Amino acid sequence: LRKSLTTEPIHLEAALDHAEFSSTAIRPEEREKDLLDLFLKVKDEFTTDEDIWSKDYHATRALLPEQNKLYQAYMRYLDARIFMLQAKMARKEGRITEGQSKEKAARALLSTLRQGRCAVTKYLVEKATACSS
Repeated sequence: LRKSLTTEPIHLEAALDHAEFSSTAIRPEEREKDLLDLFLKVKDEFTTDEDIWSKDYHATRALLPEQNKLYQAYMRYLDARIFMLQAKMARKEGRITEGQSKEKAARALLSTLRQGRCAVTKYLVEKATACSS
């Protein structure tokens, strides 16, 4: 993926939407695990700095503070979704305390995306609101 920070949030939203759409083709009982795997893959894709394109992407963050703010907000949303899915899985496996802790962390992240300085796009506000319900 040749992403460019200057065109964000296009790549971030496309990656998130693709993960959600791809998981709908999976059997319902496997959907949460598959979505978690897809979100972890998206997180890895956007945080890695192994290749030249990724190094450029992250180096540009220091030069474009507004774009970096977008990036940080989308990573916060991704973390919240990952925590929420991990919480559900932990509860299903009987790890109630871990599930509660991860859900609390997810809800805290989501609340910062619905209002305030991290509510940077309509897409994020809507997604965070939908996840909080």
